[in-house]
Amino acid sequence: MASGMIDVSKEVKTWERLQASATLGFDASGQPVLQVRLGDDLALVGVSRANILSVSESPELAARLLEARLRQELRPATARKTSPSDVEKDLALFPATAPAPAEGSCRHTVVRE
Repeated sequence: MASGMIDVSKEVKTWERLQASATLGFDASGQPVLQVRLGDDLALVGVSRANILSVSESPELAARLLEARLRQELRPATARKTSPSDVEKDLALFPATAPAPAEGSCRHTVVRE
């Protein structure tokens, strides 16, 4: 595998293990959250669009959750059932989960036609 390439099957297995050990709950507004074990620590991650940015204690985990959801929404069989507006809403949230770029670095921007 080329340097810098992501082993998707390894990522999927890691994500599946992480989800399997997570506990489902609800935040103060009644929105769903996952309580996930990260090493010796527990982290809350918002599961809905309404709370993924405000409740998530781990921006990296929130980004991984959004990425997994987008991958699922864009799978050929699923894509026919997913509304384009749902995908657009998830894509709009994705940049907000990225850490701020280091000074002097460049940040990628998605350009819509």
